Amino acid sequence: MRAEALRRLDEAAALDPLLPQIWFHRAEALDDDAGRAPIDSLLRARALAPQVQLTAMRLGERFLRAGLAREVEIVLARLASDPHGGDMADRAQRMIEAAKAGLRALPPAEAGNGSSGN
Repeated sequence: MRAEALRRLDEAAALDPLLPQIWFHRAEALDDDAGRAPIDSLLRARALAPQVQLTAMRLGERFLRAGLAREVEIVLARLASDPHGGDMADRAQRMIEAAKAGLRALPPAEAGNGSSGN
């Protein structure tokens, strides 16, 4: 199923490589063991639509899991400091703190899904 989704997303990307949703969903379809491919897809989505907060969150999560603390801070700093960012801003701040502490994930009680407040 995942392979079929990736095949279709790759076909869509070939037809319209400037559609950020394709790259976002491609990253979502990739496993953590896919190397850097999920990060590269999210970076492309972010470059095409930098205003999408959910893309920043997912990119921050991938950077956090990869142990790339500086990248977590770079990608989430604006969102974390947004006074109107609500739960998503709070989660971004916790992710930055976790990265600075050398963690590769938020503690389970704080994990959540990061999809509110967009």
